[in-house]
Amino acid sequence: MHNSSFEGVSWDSAHHRLFVVKEKLPLRVLVISGLQGLGETSGFNIDISEWKSSSAASLFMSDLSSLTLHEPTGHLLLLSDESALLVEYAADGRPIGLMPLWRGFHGLQRKVPQPEGVAVGRDDAIYVLSEPNLFYRFERAPKRRLRNT
Repeated sequence: MHNSSFEGVSWDSAHHRLFVVKEKLPLRVLVISGLQGLGETSGFNIDISEWKSSSAASLFMSDLSSLTLHEPTGHLLLLSDESALLVEYAADGRPIGLMPLWRGFHGLQRKVPQPEGVAVGRDDAIYVLSEPNLFYRFERAPKRRLRNT
């Protein structure tokens, strides 16, 4: 049986919108706005649109298992289980970073087996949850200083 339904969700508090990923058939990132009026007697106006990468023909991945919006930058991070990739997109939809979750990359002794969730901490550390019951934390490499000559 295929698991091709909604998989991940992330809230954008700056723009009051919800991002939702559809795993596959087809891969989709939906943006739902107008939710801030829910529960009020004045009514609400929900809008659903599709987010797409601005310069990439595809999302580089065969499925989507999770996403998170990094609010300080407005960057969207998309996680793929099957491809074992985390791809970062700028606010305008340009792909700007690719993080393979494969053996030999980022200190990994083996491929992350089934990445299913992603979040970014205040310190910009990336947290990935993986089945069965695995938890990964990736830190940003320290910035190198140029030496004065």
